[in-house]
Amino acid sequence: NLKHQHIGLTLPHLQNAKAAMAADIWPRGAKEAGVAELFPGYLTQFYLGPPGSGAPWHYHTTAINTLAYGRKRWFLTPPELSQYSTQHPAAWFEQEYAQADAKPLECIQEAGDLLVVPSMWGHATINIETSIGMAFEFTFLE
Repeated sequence: NLKHQHIGLTLPHLQNAKAAMAADIWPRGAKEAGVAELFPGYLTQFYLGPPGSGAPWHYHTTAINTLAYGRKRWFLTPPELSQYSTQHPAAWFEQEYAQADAKPLECIQEAGDLLVVPSMWGHATINIETSIGMAFEFTFLE
């Protein structure tokens, strides 16, 4: 069952897609204004996933999550409830969500939406449709 497997792709053209998307998403004129050089501490992650795939519960520094294509369901918790998990988010949703005492915050990210996840907020995602996007984690803010 594909929705419960993690599939990693390391193809040369994906790196090119990542660079092209990052250039398109980063504010126009930022590089010319020296912003990229002033704030070198950010990580980028390109993602592509089929419906039912996603990211298990985790947390990190402040991040901006962009979605170029598809729809993604987000689950978020404040820092005091943050957790790491290796359980696939669809399995978590099927097995634990209904019984949870405290429900996480939820939203649906549509293509073109930008979602900011504050530092140390726990989050997990499930792709509703095939989804393509980029995340920017701002390590220089910590």
